[in-house]
Amino acid sequence: PGPVDARDVHATLLHLGLGRAAAWAADGRSFLARAPAGAGPPPPGETDLTPGGSGPGAGTCRRAPLPPSTASFFSDIPRDRRPSYPSCENNVTPPKPDVVCGCATPGNQGEWFSCPGDATFGEAQLEPGDTYALKSCPGQPVEVALYPERAQLTSTFTTYGDDPPPSVLFLEVDSVSLASAQRHLPRTLALLAEHGACDGVGPCAVSLRGTSVVGRASIHNQLAALTGCSTERIEGSVATLANERAATPGHTHTVWCPPGRDGKGQVASLLERAKQLRYLTLFGEEICDTGSPWVTQHNYFPLEVDVSLSPLFCDLAFDKCIDRGFVGCDLLYMVEFGNMTHPEPCVGGRPRSELPLEALRGFWDAHPTGPKFAFVNAIAAHRFPVEESLRYIAVEAYDASLAAFLRGMLDDHGANTLFVLRSDHGLQDGPASLEHAAQVEHATPWTNVVLPGAARGAARRNLVANADALVTGFDLHRTLLRAMGADVGDGAPSPWARDLLGAGVPQERTCQEAGVPRRFCPCMDERRDMAPRDGVDENPPV
Repeated sequence: PGPVDARDVHATLLHLGLGRAAAWAADGRSFLARAPAGAGPPPPGETDLTPGGSGPGAGTCRRAPLPPSTASFFSDIPRDRRPSYPSCENNVTPPKPDVVCGCATPGNQGEWFSCPGDATFGEAQLEPGDTYALKSCPGQPVEVALYPERAQLTSTFTTYGDDPPPSVLFLEVDSVSLASAQRHLPRTLALLAEHGACDGVGPCAVSLRGTSVVGRASIHNQLAALTGCSTERIEGSVATLANERAATPGHTHTVWCPPGRDGKGQVASLLERAKQLRYLTLFGEEICDTGSPWVTQHNYFPLEVDVSLSPLFCDLAFDKCIDRGFVGCDLLYMVEFGNMTHPEPCVGGRPRSELPLEALRGFWDAHPTGPKFAFVNAIAAHRFPVEESLRYIAVEAYDASLAAFLRGMLDDHGANTLFVLRSDHGLQDGPASLEHAAQVEHATPWTNVVLPGAARGAARRNLVANADALVTGFDLHRTLLRAMGADVGDGAPSPWARDLLGAGVPQERTCQEAGVPRRFCPCMDERRDMAPRDGVDENPPV
């Protein structure tokens, strides 16, 4: 009895399609379920989330089925019948001795100098600590030579004996959902599947399919994974001025950190903790991050590492500015290489996106006995063109580079390296964010942990058991701290985080318990407002 509307139809379809026996769903009542005595519509203002879950089935995170996606239809088209990314194989021009070119090395601190077209770099031309050299000649693509083994280390690392802590390689591919990875990263997923049998020897690769975002964009999710802190208040957290010791002036942010880290300047990243544990460290973005407001380092936490890729990418951005006659180059972090329709991805016969991978490989090869921690953010999927056919060509090209890199690293360094291969969130910008499928996918970023071959027993069993659990970047932060041997105390792990190698995550875990803000909760039994929005950046009321 009583009036019905479209919300009741929605509840009925949920009941039919998902076997859900709840009388109330999405503010409606299933026609197939009897309403509890005295029940009525949810009170006004409680349309997003009931804290802690409510109703039958609450306590188990059940996600909405993925709606049809235009990206899925696109990926079904054979690659030879749709646009492809520019090839870099023939992107090398023979040097001409009589041509005056520009060269740059870290020792010149961003200042380019004249050099002949056939210039090469060796011990005589490089300063101590120079980790790269660039040569840019008129009308030719810039040439890049990397020397990661020449880094002047600021860490005092320890060569361990029979039971060393694992090295950690944290590679983030920006803006890739779990579903997107399944569509556009087939080579990488096939390689991870080769190591998915975790009952034997060798590396153990586990896809954490239940991962949830804790915010809309990169900063929110990187901050969680790298510091254990949140951009939004969590019950029991402590307000902290994030960049009291960071380098970028005028960007003071308040974040919420676990108890024990209150006070100014206490936001420590995993890289800082790794240095305290006598790890060698490397950090890299595929942009010139100097002055950028869209990065966590220097804005939310200080960054001092043994090898930084920022000078390399700042010099590459400056070289592009020279080509443009310095038009639009006030901010190097805004420099684009080509555009969405006509990208310019090549440097010296290889994609620019391979430079961080080459630096990582050289860093691992140069220091085989010392523990290492590296974080690199790749942006191949961070593309939002209007033309659907151009949206995924860069990440599909990156798939080949990434798979080849990972195969070599797993073969040569997999015995004692823990790999984190993940994204921060799904697609979150551009016209595709208007699609309901993109909005649902956004909440489940692609996340994988590959345990080293030396890891045995409970760590493997627990990681496998957590494959479908509700987990977040906070959990990754705690897991990596424990894996590196960090103890408790200042910078202790979050109370809302769990060590994924130390114990199983309860199936009844809620978004509130996991530190997931209400409007980003992917669980249907907690969050009622699952309807399409105007975009993933439009926050529904809470």
